[in-house]
Amino acid sequence: MTALYPAAEQLEQLVPRTRRRPRGAQETPNVRLGVRQDGHPFVVSLVDGVVIKGDPGHERGIRRALAAQVWWATQDTHANREDLGKGTAGGGRWLLRQTSKPAGADSRTSVTWAVVDRDAPGLPEVAMTPDALSVAQLSALRIALRKTHDGLMPRTPTPKHHNNLRAVIGSSRDGDAVEIDLVSHGPHALISGTTGSGKTTFVITWFRALAQRHDQNRLNIAIIDFKGGIDFAPLTELPHCVGIATDNDDGSIERALAALVVEMSRRETVIKKTGRVDDLPRLVVVLDEFRATAIAHPQAVAIVVDLAARGRALGIHVVLCTQRASSSISEDILANVQLRVAFRALSLSESRFMVGDDSALKTLREPGEAMVAGIGAGIGAGADATPRFVRMMAPQMENPSQSSETTTAVPARFLWKPALPARVRLAEVATLADVTLPHQQTRDMPDVESDRLCLGLADVQSQQGWASVWYSPANDGHLLVTGLARSGRTVAMNLLAKQQHAYAAGSAVWIDDGVALWDELDERSMAYSSAHSSRGATSRVVFVDGLERVLGSLSSEARDALTQRLVHALRETGARRFVISCDAEGSVSLRLGPLCAARLQLAGAYAGRARWGDFTMQVALTDAMRFTSVPRVRTTSIDFSQAKTCLVITNTRANSAERLRDALEAHGAQVLDRATPDEWMLRHLEFVTLSRDHAVVVSADVGLAESRMLLRAFQPLPPIPAGGALMMHPDGRYQRLSLESES
Repeated sequence: MTALYPAAEQLEQLVPRTRRRPRGAQETPNVRLGVRQDGHPFVVSLVDGVVIKGDPGHERGIRRALAAQVWWATQDTHANREDLGKGTAGGGRWLLRQTSKPAGADSRTSVTWAVVDRDAPGLPEVAMTPDALSVAQLSALRIALRKTHDGLMPRTPTPKHHNNLRAVIGSSRDGDAVEIDLVSHGPHALISGTTGSGKTTFVITWFRALAQRHDQNRLNIAIIDFKGGIDFAPLTELPHCVGIATDNDDGSIERALAALVVEMSRRETVIKKTGRVDDLPRLVVVLDEFRATAIAHPQAVAIVVDLAARGRALGIHVVLCTQRASSSISEDILANVQLRVAFRALSLSESRFMVGDDSALKTLREPGEAMVAGIGAGIGAGADATPRFVRMMAPQMENPSQSSETTTAVPARFLWKPALPARVRLAEVATLADVTLPHQQTRDMPDVESDRLCLGLADVQSQQGWASVWYSPANDGHLLVTGLARSGRTVAMNLLAKQQHAYAAGSAVWIDDGVALWDELDERSMAYSSAHSSRGATSRVVFVDGLERVLGSLSSEARDALTQRLVHALRETGARRFVISCDAEGSVSLRLGPLCAARLQLAGAYAGRARWGDFTMQVALTDAMRFTSVPRVRTTSIDFSQAKTCLVITNTRANSAERLRDALEAHGAQVLDRATPDEWMLRHLEFVTLSRDHAVVVSADVGLAESRMLLRAFQPLPPIPAGGALMMHPDGRYQRLSLESES
C-alpha cells in the first residue's frame, strides 16, 4: 500500500481530476482509487458505485482517502464517509478487492490489490496500489478546510486541457482571483513597466503556474533575454524549457531566432499532415527587453511580426516584455496582441498605449501591481477590454516538475543547441552529433570501404541540432582550406590527411615544399610514375599545406610554371584529388577558389572555427597516437639503374665536382664527361649526340638561363634545390639526387 500522505496540503496530488464545487453541492465527484502498475492513476465516478473487499484495516484507510476527495470536491466536511466503498456483493460497478493476505500484522507492503469492472466481465482485472489516509491525516484535513471559510486550498488542480493555457495570476482589489488564459485572451501578450515594477517576477510566477497545470508534452517555453538570463533561472530549471538565449552567450540569440523560423516551418508541415494543431505542444516564446533585442538584432522584428501573425494557427504564443512599449512595439505586432499587462508607467502616453487610459501611471504604487487589459469580465473575443487592477501573486517556491500534472521529468526537445564547443576531438563527434552532413549514418571514423573523412561538428539550424561534417574526395572534388595565420589550417589538413592515410581506400601524400609539388605534377618525374603506377586507378589525395610558402620556395620563373601546372591538374577529371591550404584573402585563393568544388573557410573566435557551405562548424582535433605519419614526397633519388653512364653539367670545381661524381658512382653510374654550361655549348653537337644514349646530370648551381639552350629538349627544366642534382634520362624522365653527406 502507498505511503500515507504527510500533510493535508498535498491532498490535491490524490485528486488530480476533481473540481471544487460550491459548498453543499450534491454532484458526486470523480475519485482516484489508486495508482496502476504503469504509474498512471485509476479514476472512477462514485455514481457508478465502488465496493471495497479486503482486510478491514486496509478498507478503512481506503475509505478515508475516498472521503477526503469528496470533502475536497464538495467542500462539505460533514459528508458521511462510512458508506463509501461499502456495498452488497452484487451492487456497484467497481470492485476493489484484496488479492493477497498479509503475512503479519505490520506487513502492509506485501498486500496486493486489483480492481474489477463488473459491467464488463470480459475485461481482465487491473492490478493497482490503492490510496489510503490515516485517521490523523483525515482529521488534519477536516480542520484545515473548516478554518477557511470557503475551503480554499493553496492551489486548485485543473484537468489537462490542451485548448487552454489558463492560470491564476493574482487577485483583484476585492480579493477575487484573476485568471489569464493565453489561448482565449491572447494568443500573445505584451508586458511593460519600469525597472523594478515586477515584470520579470510576474512572468516567472505566471509560467511556473502554467507548468504546474500542463506537462512538457503540452507546454514548451523558449526564452530570449537581453539582460543575461539570470532572472529567468527558475524557468530554465523546468522540463518545459526548450531553450534560453542571452546577450552574454555569443551568437545564441541569432541561433534562437533562426530556430524559431525553422520551428514555424516544422509545425506547418506537421499540421498539414495531421490537420490538428493540438497534436503539438503549445510553444510560448518569452522575449525580455524586446527593445534592446530589436536594436542589436534587427531581424528579430520581422520574425516577431511573423510569429504574431501566424502563431495562433501554429500553436505558438509570444510574450513580449519591455520597459517602453510605445516606442518599441510596431503596429504590425500590436495588431495581433490583445492581452496587455501594464506595470508602473512613467508617462501618460505609455499608460494609454498599453491599457487605453492613465491607470498605469496614476493607480499603481507598489511593485507587483498591474493593470491588465484584454481579459475584462469574460473570456475570449467577447471579453471586455476595460483594464482591471491585479495584485500579482507571490512566487511559488516548489518545483512544478514534481506537480501531479507533470507525467514525466524528461525535458522537452530543445529548439536550438548552445554554441559549438571551442574544442572537439574526433572521437567525440559521433556522440555530440544529432544528424550528419551529408545525411548518412553517423560514424566516428571512416572505414576501409569509404573515402569519407570526418571534418568536425557543425551547427545546423535547419535541423535544430548539431551535425557531423564529412568530406568525400571522390564526391566533393578538390578542397580549398583558407584562413589567416593561427586559424587552424594545418590542424584541419592534418585531420584529413591522417584519416585518408590510416582508414580510406586511396593513398595520401603530404607536400610542404615547391620541389615536391613540382614532382607530383610533372609526369616526367620517376617519383610521379612510381607513385601512380603503384596505386593503379584508386584515389590519390595530395595535401598541400601553405601553398604561398610552397610556391615562395622557388624562383619566380619556376613559380609561374608550377602554378600553371597546378591549375591544369585541378581541371583534370581523374581520380587524384587536391586538398590545399592558403591565405583567405590572397591571390592564390582567388585564383584557385573557382577550381575547388569544396571550401573550408577558417574564420572565427576560436582556432578551428570555420564555415562549411552555409554552416558554422568546429574542426575536430586528432589524437596523434592513433595515426601513423602521412608520407611526404621525397626529393632523393630512388633508382639509378636507368642510366649507367652520364654527362655532367656543373659550374662547381674541385671538391664539389668530386663530390657529385662520387655520389653518382656510389649509385652505380659512370661519369662519361663533365663540363660547364659554356663548355658544353662549344661542344653542342657532341652534347646532343651523347645525350641521346646517356643520362644528363645537372647540378643546382646551373641557372635556368644557362641550361635553356643546352637542354631545350628537357624544357621546362624542373627546379633543383641547393645541395641536389637532377638526372635526366634519354627517354625524357628525370629523377633527383641528393648531394648531402649521407650520399
